Amino acid sequence: MNRESLTRIKNIFKEWGALALSIAGGALYLVQAVNFAHSLDSILDEGAYLFKGYLFIIGQYTPYQPYGPWTNKMPLSFLLQGVVQYLFGPGLGAGRYFSIFLAMLMLLGLWLLARRLGGKWWAAGIVLFFAINPDLIYVYSLAVSQVLVACMLVWMLVLVIGADRKTWQIAAGSVLASLIVLTRINMGFILPLLVLYIYWEYGKRTAVISIFFCITPFVIVNWIYWPEILSRYAFIVPRSLTPFLDPWRTSVSYQPLWNPDIYPINRLLSLLQTTRIHFTAVLGAIITWILWPRREDWENKSEYRSAVFLSLLFISLLAFHLWVALGNDFCIYCLSGYTSFFSFTGLLLVIITLPKWRQHIPAWKLVVLIISVLLFAIVSGFGAFPEISNQLLELRIPETLLDFPELELITLKKFLKVEHKIEGREARQLVPTIVGIAIGLIILISSHEFWSRYKIRATRNNKSQPAPGYGYWLMIIFLITGTLLAPMFYFYNTQNERPCDHSVIAAYDAAGEHLARIIPPGSQVYWNAGDSMIPLMHVADVKIYPAQLNGAYSYKTEGESDTELILRLGYWNSILKERWLGEADYILVMGIPEKEEFLANLVASNEFIELESTPPIDPCNNTARIHIFKRIQR
Repeated sequence: MNRESLTRIKNIFKEWGALALSIAGGALYLVQAVNFAHSLDSILDEGAYLFKGYLFIIGQYTPYQPYGPWTNKMPLSFLLQGVVQYLFGPGLGAGRYFSIFLAMLMLLGLWLLARRLGGKWWAAGIVLFFAINPDLIYVYSLAVSQVLVACMLVWMLVLVIGADRKTWQIAAGSVLASLIVLTRINMGFILPLLVLYIYWEYGKRTAVISIFFCITPFVIVNWIYWPEILSRYAFIVPRSLTPFLDPWRTSVSYQPLWNPDIYPINRLLSLLQTTRIHFTAVLGAIITWILWPRREDWENKSEYRSAVFLSLLFISLLAFHLWVALGNDFCIYCLSGYTSFFSFTGLLLVIITLPKWRQHIPAWKLVVLIISVLLFAIVSGFGAFPEISNQLLELRIPETLLDFPELELITLKKFLKVEHKIEGREARQLVPTIVGIAIGLIILISSHEFWSRYKIRATRNNKSQPAPGYGYWLMIIFLITGTLLAPMFYFYNTQNERPCDHSVIAAYDAAGEHLARIIPPGSQVYWNAGDSMIPLMHVADVKIYPAQLNGAYSYKTEGESDTELILRLGYWNSILKERWLGEADYILVMGIPEKEEFLANLVASNEFIELESTPPIDPCNNTARIHIFKRIQR
């Protein structure tokens, strides 16, 4: 191949390479998302979003209705899912494919943003980043609110960030910001920060327009569901500050059935796992603030304002969700999922600022960076122990390490136990931590080597500008290494899992169709068949006990016996459980070991007969069948 041909190919790649990589990344993401949609078992939140939304749209209940489902989120999180269920038919498939559609729309928005802020290669890079991160694809493939909020937030930023946005774009972005909060109230910091940014970037008149379009949808939706929507605010604001909301609260003596014992190590693990999954966004934001460009390096003032806006968004939303998850006991391991709402703002912050990062820092700050890299590597390794410790402990090493003459292999687990008396949880935490230390040291050494070689080359070429310092290269290499290693934990953790060839969506549909054939329309059904009630959505005009949609999370135990108040607010307790068991036409039970006593009692009773159970809702678990018990007519 001659030089002219090589030049032509190089020019073609330079012109179209970024777009080709973007399309390839999008296709790779889509393939994985579809695979996840068909292989992931349904979770309680997913079933609640889909079923509640469907019930709201068909008019069987309304959000926040007394004696209806516990509407524990803002109304749009259910209603938007309900519209999809109504248009395409109720079931798991419609919900998950809607999530995939939203995820692809989100990627398109991120591609547009990255191209505007950093150029076409950054646009390709951000698409590829999502395509190689199965943890993120996982959460965005479920029919939950993460992908819905993330998609709206991305397009809000597409509409408002930059100096050349038109008035209609500002208005549309402000409406989206309001809709985000009407989907998840925990994203409420977006509204004041958006208005302040628009005031700073565009002035008072445009800020007033933004305020109008932020407030109007919020006021309208709250007016529609007033005053029962106050139950949502009663749940999240301190009781001591809002006694006027007590009619929408249960007594403090009531406790949810889901009330686990939480230890400091659990909170630490949640934080570290979140950092691992969102490594690039979190570390990228931290590095950006450490190497924040000098004011004179911001030639484009609009870029400076955008970077400040993204920084405030990331900090405020992360701080609030840290408090919600780790400051309470309700759902400490939800932090990673919460961070999925907004973590990409950290990536966008890197795209804007990286070309302007300070390349030389004081010696004291360099020492802080070196210590921080080591600490970050150590805690990242420790935080990954639930995922990789078992596999690492099964690695085989020469038996001569035990002073045996035979050159045979033993597991690392046995070596630690025999030689150092380390086993169990201690061993599972120690080994990944050592791996983290090793990676941190490798990064420090390789960064120094790279810096030294670059400095020598720059000196030989007589460059007028001094070569970037060691701290700069340390941060760049640490960020790149962590970006590549973070998704590998997922692949390493799942490489030995038995693949399931059957579709979970098809399994849920088959179970639902079986229920529809056996249970007549209008029947009253008691659910005790797993977290997700999605199969029951196939039964026409089915009557459920709506408080059961949230399972143990809405089940109240202990305290005074004000059952009427509990029922009105969408909760349930032992009294209601016994009442419902005594009146239901059908009782559905999952055939799993912890339900065996309940199953045996139903079989032995003279009040029910057992009908043919459903096909398994988990294609890889033949025991995951829904047992159907019909009340004998007296």
